[in-house]
Amino acid sequence: MRLIGRQSIWPPLNRKAILLLLLSAIFTLTACATSTPIQINLMPAPDVYDGGAIDPVADSGFVESGPEPALFYATDRAPAGDKDKERFYLNARGHLLRLGVAQATLSANGITREEARRISLLKNRTDKYPLRVREFQELGVLAQNYTVFDKTDQRTYQAREPGRRFAARINAKLARSRQKEIFIYVQPSTPDTLAYFSDLETAAHSARNLHVLIQYLARETQAEKINILGYSAGTRVVADTLSQLALLNSHKTRPEIQKELRIGNVILVGSDLDRDLFGSFLDDGMLNVLTRLTVYMSDTDKALGISHFAFGRKRLGQAVGSSLVQFPGVVKFLGENEELILIDVTRAERAATDNGHAYFRKSPWVSSDILTTLRYNLSPAKRGLNLDANRPVWNFPADYIEKLRAVLIKINPDLS
Repeated sequence: MRLIGRQSIWPPLNRKAILLLLLSAIFTLTACATSTPIQINLMPAPDVYDGGAIDPVADSGFVESGPEPALFYATDRAPAGDKDKERFYLNARGHLLRLGVAQATLSANGITREEARRISLLKNRTDKYPLRVREFQELGVLAQNYTVFDKTDQRTYQAREPGRRFAARINAKLARSRQKEIFIYVQPSTPDTLAYFSDLETAAHSARNLHVLIQYLARETQAEKINILGYSAGTRVVADTLSQLALLNSHKTRPEIQKELRIGNVILVGSDLDRDLFGSFLDDGMLNVLTRLTVYMSDTDKALGISHFAFGRKRLGQAVGSSLVQFPGVVKFLGENEELILIDVTRAERAATDNGHAYFRKSPWVSSDILTTLRYNLSPAKRGLNLDANRPVWNFPADYIEKLRAVLIKINPDLS
């Protein structure tokens, strides 16, 4: 299992810059093919922080003396057991939703937390800095996830203890954060090309678990907003979940649903989802359950190009061209629903790196845009993006970073 949390997506931030909590919903996430420790290299720093014009971690004392960063996770993968303790969980589907807390750290020997902060803000690094899962603690199964096919004694008051402990740990983190929000990251995929189609079924299966998790978090935690970032095949889980929640709450008004679920920003990156299926989810009322839905698209995403070839249908994460104007119903819908935002990253710096699919980590412009959206909830125009003249899609201008820096300094002078 690869636990991907706040430190591997963005530089470590203190409570004055962003919340201290990121919950990773791990639905059959990638696992290493060997028994080596789980790790991923630190991503490039978002350009908006490069060069020191803006310091997201002004309180370095907090970084040095604050609590050890914790990553909360929920997974429906099968436990690895005693035979493979370093992998924690298997690629196999496990049915039940397990809750826990993990800790990730830079694996370089002797590095201090202040040095880790400084390194994470460097755009051009000469060395690789792997992040690894140091340890984890599983708290148990979320009782709300049990079905009629499970034993009746698993739905008792005692069975709900893991959920109560998990919520208590989250609330303790939220109490120390000025931004009382939860971020859920979803990326299901098995590191085997032949397993791709089975992952599609797993994504459908995991959607139920995710909407159970969201309802539980909304009910049991003090989070003011629950934000969701779906990546690649994980966007299938997210989109299906939102559609299910919309249908389950179709008898309620949009304000009633949002007050109950508290879903804020939902971001889909590199979405391997059929565009027509996405359209049906919108028709089901998907937008009623969230504050804003942002879909990042690319014309250089080769992974989605292969998926397009395999299925014979355009993927949601592929950039839409000017031919979109030939579909007036779509253009009208986008114009009437400002909470749905399409962003073309094709011209963003390094968006085409490698196979162009991991641009949310590889492109320091895209990571800057995502981070700013989640932290400040700014509209695309206020973040410095341009609306295309021929299609209802936002794109990155050449001076995007300069515009974004100016905006952030203006709304928060303490960052400069």
